[in-house]
Amino acid sequence: GHSEGGYVLPRIAQAADGKVAGLIIASGLATSLPEAILRQTRYLLSLREGTPEAAATEDPQITAIESLTSQIDALTADSPTDKLILGAAPAYWLDLKGYDPVALAASLPQPILVLQGARDYQVTVADELSKWQSGLARHADTTFKIFPDLNHILVTGTGMSTPAEYDQPGNVASEVIDAVAAWVKAH
Repeated sequence: GHSEGGYVLPRIAQAADGKVAGLIIASGLATSLPEAILRQTRYLLSLREGTPEAAATEDPQITAIESLTSQIDALTADSPTDKLILGAAPAYWLDLKGYDPVALAASLPQPILVLQGARDYQVTVADELSKWQSGLARHADTTFKIFPDLNHILVTGTGMSTPAEYDQPGNVASEVIDAVAAWVKAH
């Protein structure tokens, strides 16, 4: 599972009732989706020329997203079901409330491979990978691979990662493919 797919992969593996041989989590989200959206927005705003990161936190977009995340936090089973919040129905947010992908992954018996680009601003080493590492520290068979030059979509780049990178033609780095192949072969 990649990104949000990595976030839900432990649920998929659990629901597969033993029919999953292993989990490969690539740039996998470990924090709540609203928290990640807020963090990503702050980062993107900080990329504006002359906008220090501290000033970006006071931007009206941040205020709006903080308001929406508060609405998500306040949802209950009795909340209206027809109002989308951050593009999703309340049922979606309620389903994810309290979901901890790292804790669920740690409870699974399957081997786990976690891949992470160090230049990823959407799912960061500091905010996401660190949670996977600490939460899976006692998991019997977990492998972590960090790729210093890769962004969120596991494509090579330099400097600070930006959304403009995604518009450039590129392929998943061969080192990622090699790491996945070696891990699958070993398991």
